[in-house]
Amino acid sequence: LHQPPEAPITREAVYREGSSPPSSHSSLMAGMGTYDGGPKSRSSSSNAMYILVGIGLFALGYFVHGTVSPRLAKGSYGSSVDTEKLLASVKSDLVALYERTQCMPIIVRLAWHDAGTYSKWDNSGGPNGSIRFLPETAHPANNGLKWAIGELEPIKAKHPGITYADLYQYASVVAIEFAGGPKVPFRLGRKDATGPSQCTPNGRLPDAKQGVPHLRDIFYRMGFEDAEIVALSGAHTLGGCHADRSGFEGEWTAQPKKFGNDYFKVLLEKERAPAAVADRLSLPSDLALLDDPNMRVHVERYAADEDLFFAEYSAAHKRLSELGVEW
Repeated sequence: LHQPPEAPITREAVYREGSSPPSSHSSLMAGMGTYDGGPKSRSSSSNAMYILVGIGLFALGYFVHGTVSPRLAKGSYGSSVDTEKLLASVKSDLVALYERTQCMPIIVRLAWHDAGTYSKWDNSGGPNGSIRFLPETAHPANNGLKWAIGELEPIKAKHPGITYADLYQYASVVAIEFAGGPKVPFRLGRKDATGPSQCTPNGRLPDAKQGVPHLRDIFYRMGFEDAEIVALSGAHTLGGCHADRSGFEGEWTAQPKKFGNDYFKVLLEKERAPAAVADRLSLPSDLALLDDPNMRVHVERYAADEDLFFAEYSAAHKRLSELGVEW
C-alpha cells in the first residue's frame, strides 16, 4: 500500500535486543473477574451470584451487539479502564492524524503486516505488535513501515493504556472508515509482544510477484478461504507502490485515498479496455486473481456490487485483525 516519503521517526518505536518499549508495561489488570466494589471477603453464594450476573451481562453484550462490546472485551485491560472512553479518545487522535497526513494506506499496511505473519499450524505470529521490533521491522516486505510506527508513537505515548497490538489494528480500522470504507467491528484485548524473540521469520507475507498458488499458501496458513483472499486484496484500492521500496511504481485506482470497489473494476478493465487503464497499477498477484476461476468469480462479484464487497471485506478484515488472539 501507499507509503509517504521517508520522514524522521518522531519517537523511537523500534527497539533492539534487550531493550523494552516505553509504556508497554502499564499497570493493566489481566482477566475479567476483578470485583472493585464492596468488601474483599464475600460468601460463596454471593460469589456465585456475581459470577452468574457477570456471565449474563457478557452474553447480553454479545447477542445485542453482534460482537463483544469494548467495555466487556477487556483482554489485557483492567476493570478500572473505561475502554469505550479510551477508544473514543484514540479515534479522535487518529482522525486528526489522517486529516493532517492522509496516511491511511500505510497505516492499513502496518496493521496487515503485523497480523499477516500468523500461522494456524503453530499459533505463532499475528497481531501482537511485534512489527515494532527488529529484525521484523527490517524485513524487506516491511520497507517504509518505520515511518508509520513513528507516526503512531505519539498517540501511544498519549494513551499508554492501549497496547501497541490494539493500537495498530484500531488505527487500520479507523483508516478504512475515514477513507470511506466499511465499519470494521473491533474489540480490545490483544496482548503485546515483549521483545524480538516473538518476531516471526522473514517470508511469511505475500510476494507481489507471485501467483495464486503462492497466495493460497500464505492465506491458507492464516486460515482464510478464496473469497476472503480476494476481498482482502481489495484493500489495494487504497494507495500505491514506490519503486525504491517494492520494485513497483504507481497507484491502483484514480482515487488512491478513497476506499471503494474500483480496484476490482480496474482489474476487469485491464482485459476489456487496457488502454483506458494503462496508467493504473496492477501487480502480478493482482492479475493472477483473473486467471483462477475460483478467484475470478469474486472479482466480478465485488466489481458489480460495492455493498457486497464492503460487507465481505469488513468480515475478512475483522478476522485478520484477530488471528490467534486469546481474549
